[in-house]
Amino acid sequence: MNNLALQKGVPNSLVIAGNIKKLMVANNLSDAQLARAIGVSIMTIRRVTSGETEDPRISTLNLIASYFKISVDSLLENNERPIQLTQNNKPKFIPVLDWETIEKIDENKKNDYSQWDKWYPLIQNDNLNLNDMAFALESKPSMQPRFPKGTLFIINPNESIIDNDLVLVQLKTSKAISLREIVIDPPQWILRSIISGSDPIYFNSDEHDIIGVVVLTVYHSR
Repeated sequence: MNNLALQKGVPNSLVIAGNIKKLMVANNLSDAQLARAIGVSIMTIRRVTSGETEDPRISTLNLIASYFKISVDSLLENNERPIQLTQNNKPKFIPVLDWETIEKIDENKKNDYSQWDKWYPLIQNDNLNLNDMAFALESKPSMQPRFPKGTLFIINPNESIIDNDLVLVQLKTSKAISLREIVIDPPQWILRSIISGSDPIYFNSDEHDIIGVVVLTVYHSR
């Protein structure tokens, strides 16, 4: 557990800036990563963490506090009481893959993303426990309006499938990838398209592989 001592005797904007920067350092987060994680512009984060914004919007502070699982008051306090950070506050970075890379995934072995250049930080909780096989995938324009531009799908290959889950499916013959909503109506599994006008697929283990289950969707305005 880390103790982040708050600053004392300085303007409020600098107290907020200092507290946020300490949280970012403790969680190994850059301005860009935090901005993407909470869905604001990088300039907003830079203005807040530099103290340039004398009266940060409460909506922005709420997003930051929520991300780090602390109260807004903790960001505002200028006494010596520390912010308590547990291990669960620290984000897990998962690779943001492209659709072409997904087609080459080998589900029978652990894929190496150590040299991947695009990552997304996620703070895990009791309802979101990801292992090293998890990855993120950006939505396609054809998925609108159900999933607006900027939607990020967090996918866990080891998640158990339940009715109405969104799943990533690969056709074995063509290697094509499709995001589908699964309807379990024993003995059949029906894979409904999320794109208007596309036909459903009746799951057949000889013809289809389910790569993973969408466990979280994140929307970014930019």
